[in-house]
Amino acid sequence: MTNLGLVCTRYEWLATLARLSPVIARVKLERVVEDYVYWDSDRKRARNALAFNLANSDCHNELIARCLERLDEKSNGDVSLRKLLVDLTSGNTYGAFCEISVYSWLLDLKIHFELQVSMAKVLNPNGSILDGRLGFSSGVLFDVKGFGFHEQLVKRLQGRLSEDFVDSFVAIEGTWDVPISELADLLSSGYQRLKRELAQAGYARRGSLDLILRSKSPVQVTSALMDPYLLAETNSGYAFNYAKQFARRESFLLVFVIHPWVSGVTLHDNFANYVGTFTRALARRTFMQFRRDRTPLMGTTRARASRLLSGLAFLNAWRDPNEQGPMTCRLFLNPHAKYPISALVVDELRWSVGNSITVDRFDHDTY
Repeated sequence: MTNLGLVCTRYEWLATLARLSPVIARVKLERVVEDYVYWDSDRKRARNALAFNLANSDCHNELIARCLERLDEKSNGDVSLRKLLVDLTSGNTYGAFCEISVYSWLLDLKIHFELQVSMAKVLNPNGSILDGRLGFSSGVLFDVKGFGFHEQLVKRLQGRLSEDFVDSFVAIEGTWDVPISELADLLSSGYQRLKRELAQAGYARRGSLDLILRSKSPVQVTSALMDPYLLAETNSGYAFNYAKQFARRESFLLVFVIHPWVSGVTLHDNFANYVGTFTRALARRTFMQFRRDRTPLMGTTRARASRLLSGLAFLNAWRDPNEQGPMTCRLFLNPHAKYPISALVVDELRWSVGNSITVDRFDHDTY
């Protein structure tokens, strides 16, 4: 593989973006940050795969540049834009890209919003800076999170094991609908024990995952089971990982961003309505399963915290160079919210977005 014509470093990516955006050129970020290499030429693999892929995608670069141009009027001088660019082009690529995607989506749909809102009345006793506030007649605070879910973590685990077992093919089979916390543990404190077990026996089982070392061959076939309802059940408390940013006195919307380069193809392609089924099941459990849960959480309980989450949104940020039109979004409203998102806000959002958004109020659900 040759790198001829490819963007492989932070400075090269900044130069690409600067050619598309006078605002980015004005910031001159390369004068204040170190360079960062995205592609390891010796090992023929990416050090930061998402940054490398985004930097070499014309349609994603155009989205980023166009968004930052339009954010210039909303931002606090160059401070907010510089932070987004610093994060985007370094180790926090996914988080920054998710924020930019949501801002771009709102801008495309001409929905007014405030950028970077400082809030004291959140579950975090030290306060928090939320990503924004929708500027309707009654504001809705929102924060953006990447949704690199189970498939991304399984692939990361497989890639790490493949580096440690270079003479074998690492297969991960069984049922992939495992808690995200278990996968995170396998990538951290549980990794060395897993590695030793595989080295000794060539096989290890972790929960419903089967990890197998096989002889390398030109063709490898693996199989895995995925059930959207089971995945939602085993990760029912996932949204509470971000509870410190739940607002105490205002409507609050948590926006999860899906992208196939990180979230995986199962959360992108929506084969047999897998994505629709899973996101609805996860939102339903988030809103309804914990209504009597007294587990302590950030100075309150899960039951009370679940009512502070007014809604969950899932935005697909994939940009296809052959397609035009807005990103698609699934919005789920909490029927038990203490500060619900008003019908006026929802209707105004739907009128602005049209068919690219689906809204589910769980009108006929009980739990």
